[in-house]
Amino acid sequence: MSEQIRESEEKEKIKVFAQCAMDIRKWEDSQLHLCTTRIGYDLFILIGQSIQTETRLTLKEVCNSLRYSDRGIRIVVEQFVNGGWCDIVGHDQDKRFRLVVPTQQLIDKFNAYEALVLGSYKQLCSKLN
Repeated sequence: MSEQIRESEEKEKIKVFAQCAMDIRKWEDSQLHLCTTRIGYDLFILIGQSIQTETRLTLKEVCNSLRYSDRGIRIVVEQFVNGGWCDIVGHDQDKRFRLVVPTQQLIDKFNAYEALVLGSYKQLCSKLN
């Protein structure tokens, strides 16, 4: 295979990958309106992971799992609660053990995001092979 053909194929792979990444970002911008910061996006992914693993997260675990200030995380958690994406429940006496519970709205968003990303990467892999 000539060098020129290989270069052309590499450029096509980069183009396909870039389009895949752009499609995912476009969806994120239109659907994840509460994830306008890295904290919001990371919180969305963390809660989504807890959905997939059927793990219940305490507010303290959320704060310890993300690499941001507790204050910053709590502000975004409050935005998620106000936006209907999760609820904070339980332990009125010891607030460290309150649970961050995703609502059906967040579960649906995460499932749609998962389907989009997996579908995009599947399409990408089929074009690259």
